[in-house]
Amino acid sequence: MKKNLGSKSGISLNVRQRLEAAFLVHTSNNPGVGISIVELCRQAAVSRATLYAHHPDLLEKIKQLGSFTAKVASPKVRRTNEAAHLQRTIKALRYICVELNLELRRQSQQNELLRAEIKSLRSKNK
Repeated sequence: MKKNLGSKSGISLNVRQRLEAAFLVHTSNNPGVGISIVELCRQAAVSRATLYAHHPDLLEKIKQLGSFTAKVASPKVRRTNEAAHLQRTIKALRYICVELNLELRRQSQQNELLRAEIKSLRSKNK
C-alpha cells in the first residue's frame, strides 16, 4: 500500500523534500518502472503547478534519470474520463442525499415522540 508523503502522514517535509522522497520511494519499490508527473505529485501531495513553477530542476532530474513516463491523454479521452468521474460523483451525491433524507425522517420522528412526551409530562404536572 502506498502512502502519501504529505501532511496527512505526520511527516513534516518541505515541498522539495516530499517530491524527492516520493520519487525515491517509487524508484526503490518499482526499479526500472517510470512514474508520471501526476502520480509523483499525488504521492508527494504537491500540485503539478507547484512542481512546474518552483522545481523545474527536479523535473529535469527525473526526466534525465529516465524514470518519467509521459501520460498525455487526448482531449476526447480527457472528456470521457471527466464525464465518468462526474457520473460517479453524481451517483455518490445521490446516495448521500438518500441517506440524509432518511436521517432527516428519523430525526423528525424522534422530535415528534419527544414533543408528545413533553406534552404528556406538562399535562401531568398541571
